[in-house]
Amino acid sequence: MENDYLAIRIIENSLLPPGGPILLALFTLLLVIIFRRMIAITFLTVAILLIYFTAIPVTTGWLNGLIDIPEPFDIENQEADAIVVLGASRYRNAPEYGGDTVFGFGLERIRYAAWLQKRTDLPLLTSGGTPTGETVSEAELMEEVLEKEFSVPVKWVETKSKTTWENALYSSNLLKQNNINTIALVTHAWHMSRAKEAFEKNGVTVLPAATRFYSKDPLSKGPLGWIPNASAQYQNWYLFHEIAGRWWYKFKYE
Repeated sequence: MENDYLAIRIIENSLLPPGGPILLALFTLLLVIIFRRMIAITFLTVAILLIYFTAIPVTTGWLNGLIDIPEPFDIENQEADAIVVLGASRYRNAPEYGGDTVFGFGLERIRYAAWLQKRTDLPLLTSGGTPTGETVSEAELMEEVLEKEFSVPVKWVETKSKTTWENALYSSNLLKQNNINTIALVTHAWHMSRAKEAFEKNGVTVLPAATRFYSKDPLSKGPLGWIPNASAQYQNWYLFHEIAGRWWYKFKYE
């Protein structure tokens, strides 16, 4: 399973921006070397345009419009039996914490999960395994931070999953064993649609409890929206990844 996980990461990083456009540019250089100049110019133009359009804020807004973004969670009228929060990588060998811990996307998710739990008093499940063979799972790292830093109890810990589909598969099995049929699912807004479908196909009713909705940076409006920057490229990578993931899940699991 670890080799499969690494293979998928290699493929997506090679094809999604900036890897894909860079490979196209390198292929163009090869064409130049073998004197296919017109073909080379065409491919070089496409590569440059891809690098440009995948690194501008305007594309970020456009891609968000292609993804099914849920409404914010209605905490006043919720009917969930439990909260499930999905893992999202780790900060490895963090010297200031003395080992692996939660960071970035994972930290954003557990912060919102903690906020919800304190207001609903629902039991909470953390889900996330060891995709690259670590000794401590993402779910256990989330459990530690939730309990020790957010003072929120964790009822169940799912430690086997390596993908969103496996998050749903293994978590659903655990939930059903405890007579849980409806959950408030915590993940990022751009990731929610794929995660929700995965859980529902595994027999669990999902109330989307998304966090980190798209908010346009004031500095990205007008002409600045057309100027490439690293932040836009970073966001666009995840949006392209999510769109590709939706298609892959439809092919693999339907």
